[in-house]
Amino acid sequence: MTASDRNVSTDDPATVAAALKEEGWSHRRIGVRLGVHHKTVGRMLQKGPQPADVPTPTDVPNISTAHV
Repeated sequence: MTASDRNVSTDDPATVAAALKEEGWSHRRIGVRLGVHHKTVGRMLQKGPQPADVPTPTDVPNISTAHV
């Protein structure tokens, strides 16, 4: 069973794109499947999967400047 045969349940299109690319899909075909331009697929594959819900430094209050 391949990623294209099963229902890949993920919120990260880069993960889906990477799985399909491993199966030999072209950027253009992946783009059609995901509803994005093939160049966007290339950029997603270069960046790789992004972690979900990881706080950025601006989301975490600085203890030294936090008002109590």
